[in-house]
Amino acid sequence: DTPAEGLAILEDLLWNKSFAGDPAELVLAVSDGYSRVAKREMAEKIAIDLHETRPKDPRPLKQLIKIAEQNADENAAMKWSKALLPLNKSAETQEPTVPPKEGANP
Repeated sequence: DTPAEGLAILEDLLWNKSFAGDPAELVLAVSDGYSRVAKREMAEKIAIDLHETRPKDPRPLKQLIKIAEQNADENAAMKWSKALLPLNKSAETQEPTVPPKEGANP
């Protein structure tokens, strides 16, 4: 990657995105930026590193699926979709965390 390409991606992220909360959002946005400028290897590496750091977070896997689809890589899309399935099933079995309505009795 050239410094100009990296700077362009960073400028786009800083001007067009808001990352006040979860730093994973910034990491995923960087991965997406690399993906959009045809830097698949870097985009995948960033998403895989985040997945390894946060194995229960489905967002890195969704990013990897998106990258595979953008590159018409059916094998990679299947691989990451299969990895995502257990996380989706786990989320379905958890009770929803809906905040109580104001004035509701517990």
